Amino acid sequence: MQTFKKKRMEIIVEAPIVPLTTALLERKGVRAYTVLPTLRGLGQEGRWSGEGQVGAAGQMMLILAVTTEERMQTLLDDLHAQLQRHFGYVTISDCEVMRSDRF
Repeated sequence: MQTFKKKRMEIIVEAPIVPLTTALLERKGVRAYTVLPTLRGLGQEGRWSGEGQVGAAGQMMLILAVTTEERMQTLLDDLHAQLQRHFGYVTISDCEVMRSDRF
């Protein structure tokens, strides 16, 4: 079976800026992403947990996106600028997909 090379982006952001982040992805042509809740973690600021939070302010979310190298490159500067003002980070890795037309 033939597969196609793509880029996988894992973006961890505060829940209130998920709409801003997904809107940026869409403006830059990213055609496939999924938003998932996170439970807890450990980062530069220490341990964190969304448990017991009344609102979304303290919650973190994972946005998993798969796209082309070209689309990824067009959004990295804007994504970096957005994350300068908020907690979050981005990881990028190579992946392969079976249905290239979806991404």
